[in-house]
Amino acid sequence: MDPLSIIASTIAVVQAISSTYKAIQHLRGLPNEFNEVNRNLPLAQDTLGLARDQLQGLALDESSKKALQPLVSGCEEKAKMLQDIFEKVEKGVKSAKDGSVLDFYRASLLRLGKAQRVETLMQGILRGLDALATNRLFKTATQSQMAQLKEAIDQLSNVESSVPDTDFDSSVTQNIASLGNRPPVFQSNEDYKTRSDILQALHTSPYLDRKYRNPDRVPGTCKWFVDHDHFQQWRESKSSSMLWVSANPGCGKSVLAKYLVGSELQTTKSRTTSYFFFKDDFEDQRSATSALSCILHQLFTQREILFSDKIVKRFEAYKGHLTSSFDELWDVLVLASQDKNAGELVCILDAFDECEDQERDKLAQALRKFYGTENDTKNNINSKFLVTSRPYDKISRRFQPLNIPGLPVIHLKGESDAEISKITREIDVYIEDRVSLIRANRDLTPDEEQLLLQRLRRVPNQTYLWVYLVLQLIEKDLSIDKTTICEVTSSLPRTVDDAYERILPKNNSQDAEEAKKAKKAKKILHIIVAAARPLTLAEMDLALALQQEHTSYEGWHRKPEERFGSYIRDLCGLFITITDSKIYLLHQTAKEFLIAKDDPDPRGGHDNPLKWKSSLQPPVSHRILCQICIWHLLFTEFETNPLDENSDDKVSHYLRDHVFLDYSATNWAAHFRASGIEDDAVIESVRRICDASSRSCRTWFRVYWANTDTGFPQGFTTLMIASYFGLEQIVRLQLGVDDVDSRDGTYQQRI
Repeated sequence: MDPLSIIASTIAVVQAISSTYKAIQHLRGLPNEFNEVNRNLPLAQDTLGLARDQLQGLALDESSKKALQPLVSGCEEKAKMLQDIFEKVEKGVKSAKDGSVLDFYRASLLRLGKAQRVETLMQGILRGLDALATNRLFKTATQSQMAQLKEAIDQLSNVESSVPDTDFDSSVTQNIASLGNRPPVFQSNEDYKTRSDILQALHTSPYLDRKYRNPDRVPGTCKWFVDHDHFQQWRESKSSSMLWVSANPGCGKSVLAKYLVGSELQTTKSRTTSYFFFKDDFEDQRSATSALSCILHQLFTQREILFSDKIVKRFEAYKGHLTSSFDELWDVLVLASQDKNAGELVCILDAFDECEDQERDKLAQALRKFYGTENDTKNNINSKFLVTSRPYDKISRRFQPLNIPGLPVIHLKGESDAEISKITREIDVYIEDRVSLIRANRDLTPDEEQLLLQRLRRVPNQTYLWVYLVLQLIEKDLSIDKTTICEVTSSLPRTVDDAYERILPKNNSQDAEEAKKAKKAKKILHIIVAAARPLTLAEMDLALALQQEHTSYEGWHRKPEERFGSYIRDLCGLFITITDSKIYLLHQTAKEFLIAKDDPDPRGGHDNPLKWKSSLQPPVSHRILCQICIWHLLFTEFETNPLDENSDDKVSHYLRDHVFLDYSATNWAAHFRASGIEDDAVIESVRRICDASSRSCRTWFRVYWANTDTGFPQGFTTLMIASYFGLEQIVRLQLGVDDVDSRDGTYQQRI
């Protein structure tokens, strides 16, 4: 085939891979590598599209075709291999009677070889596209993609494979070959499955994805920290020690943590680095227990020798769900650190202040005990924690007992005057970098660039977040002359709150169109701040379209994701970001800006110029999302075409065909409790949802139960469901109907 046909074929294959990923993305235990591949598919498709568009306007001679042939053919070949693996995983997991996604993927790889790892194939595709981008025929068309391609290639090089090199040893491979389609051997089939099950259970959160949500540092920044004596002392220490780094919001703590993981403190032969980025917008990212699970998962996949028989037996002996016990996981971490092969263990915990209060207290107490005076265990090992947080008193008080001379605990205060001065100088480096990009994008003259820099530097108390917001606003409106630069910069927002207010449509506008936009934006923001997890674009599309009169999916006309993403960006501006088709608030401070506090802002009231600040009452937000969930769960499809009760494997496929059900089934009751709704009509709708005799109830309840990792209860009643979810109004209604002495079909507990 000619290069143009091969490129067209490769685009079709990439699109097929994306479709297959959507079918398997909900599978529990899907290795992170698959998510990383999906993250890079749009870049690959865009680059191929640019190359195709350029080729269509050229008349290539034979020598040019021969030069391009190996480049495009290599990309197509690897894309087809990638598609084959994705489809095998989908079909294999669907047909398997037992085993996990990781089991099947690992078994497939050990037969195919390490070159068939999905991240390796994706990296090969991107390398081919990078070579294509540098070809003289495509340089004009794909120049803008080259930086992204190089960055993606570098990131894929650092992907932590779920199937390490040690698994490809010849002895293991020979065992695999002799077993045919049986599970791969680690030491024995049973031993391998046990270890695989433990690792799968420990992978409670896609920690790699969550790390990459944070931007990379600008060269010349983060030096205030890595050059600091406290950090140098902590890093060079040969014994256990803890470093607590506090700094104000917007000062780049998460960017710093990401930089440390990938550069200054990356895993080496003698050091194993694990990490967890706490984040308020995911339930699993607010949990210290989940953090420990992910740290152990990283530890055991990077240093397999530490995943000892002793630790395996400890997990097996624990009768509860092994990832639900903070104390058990902490003890396992300490046990692993005592292994003679452990070396230096580094755990980086970012945004500790965004951890849920009770969970944070548990972890703080464990750290206090471990690094305290009465614990001699730490003296014989090299286990280090680096914790970043805001300088909150509630955290300082938890670590206060460690603030004793002689203890191996250091507090580096990024909010102190000396460090703020250093951070401010680095923020200036960041400003220069961003302004240089604006100069390149808008063709500013050197004088115009210097004028913009001078005007920005006049504003005191800058943060990285403020600079990002302000420059986005400037780049959006800026015309190319000194007069307009002066006009735009003469009314810069002075604080992050001011910038947030300017980003959103005017909440009290007399302009009818602006007021309409503000109303729509407010509903979107209500949903985002109340949601238990970030919604996908498709879920948000349905949530916004849904009204009480809708009774099925038939009335919903799903919008193309790209168009809908542009629509909500137009309404909410920089306040939101969209990553991997999921909608997030830009920053934790954005949520804090919007939500009304128990202690109202002293500037509040009708005279408050910040009309969006503290404008969202949490009960109202939960009420909006609760009503959406209830209307959705009453769809007739769930009664007329319910989920097959005889197959847990079909849950993921049913969810794929029923947008928003995963969210509504799992979270509606929590929103109902938080909303304080007492309306009789809503209560009646809730009673219908909980009607255990209906097929729609059994459908959403089975979806909910699929996330509990326990057997589906049999013989449950409406009263049992209402009691389980704490729905007091429904319990009171049912007490006159059901036997109050009913017992749970699974645990035989009295209601």
